[in-house]
Amino acid sequence: MPVGSCFDVINHTKAFNKLQNVNTNAFGLVDSDHHDTSRLEKLKESDVYSFSVAEVENLFLDSDFLAILAKQILTDEANVDLIKTDVIKELDKLKEVQASNYVSTKVNYYFTDSDVSKGNALNQLETNYQNFLDNITINDWFTDRIAQLNQMITSADYDKVLVTFNHKGIKNIASKHLNISDFTDRSIKLLQGNEDAKLALIKYFPEEIKTAGKDGYK
Repeated sequence: MPVGSCFDVINHTKAFNKLQNVNTNAFGLVDSDHHDTSRLEKLKESDVYSFSVAEVENLFLDSDFLAILAKQILTDEANVDLIKTDVIKELDKLKEVQASNYVSTKVNYYFTDSDVSKGNALNQLETNYQNFLDNITINDWFTDRIAQLNQMITSADYDKVLVTFNHKGIKNIASKHLNISDFTDRSIKLLQGNEDAKLALIKYFPEEIKTAGKDGYK
């Protein structure tokens, strides 16, 4: 059941699982959305798990899924390679924006998830607050993120790009090369009625979600 933002998912999941006399357990599912690995691991403690893509929309840009879609709409599957190439080029063009957004998100979550150590005197409180701030190393975080993005771009690691690239506009690249205007709608219909399409995307779901129900992902 969709509930809104990542924070909404986390809060709803925690609240439901605190209910008394309930015979079921809630699981939250979010996209990676600039979360770093340590935060995603911590969220698991609250039964909140993540797709292994930056944006849920990136699922439909999976190579195998695109090949199935291209075949269904009678489009040359070579267009899938054009999509992959242009997505990587788009990341190269926007890498500084992506790195900046990543760092902004990291700072916000740091303030949300961390606390200033308790101080019993003003000077101790000031020291603890400064230590808290010293852990926010914006320049280092930005430089590291740029290096990670450059590595993906240089190696043309498309799968890793899907995990990292947080930009809703990249679906327009798929629309252009597949020559369709309703890419998302067609992708949803394909997913609903094609078992191979489901199998192409199931790898992005966390194991905890795939095994939570008796019927698996179906």
